[in-house]
Amino acid sequence: MRWLDNLVLVYGIFLIAMGIYGFIGAHSVVSLIAGSVSGIIEIGFALVTPKNPRLGRIGASVVALLMLGKFAPEVHSGGKPDLMAIAAFSLVVFACLLGGHFYAMNRRKARESSQP
Repeated sequence: MRWLDNLVLVYGIFLIAMGIYGFIGAHSVVSLIAGSVSGIIEIGFALVTPKNPRLGRIGASVVALLMLGKFAPEVHSGGKPDLMAIAAFSLVVFACLLGGHFYAMNRRKARESSQP
């Protein structure tokens, strides 16, 4: 699922960009550090996935879920559009990773049941 690896890579770049945006817009060093670190971690997981798919996909899912957990409550309380974008993209990435997991498990079960 090469498209899933590309999605995680784009998500990592997006997180870095949003960290830079937070630093420029609100002079928030915390946003710059958190966005850069989480984005670099996501890019790292995207690069690890071809060699170790389980580690890469689980790690990327955990980071996306953590970002969703951080920004979803702020969106619920009437947050800013940039926070909504982070929460929405995190939800999409997590849902795609979860869907990819179920798709791969379904294919593996079908392959195992067709073998004698």
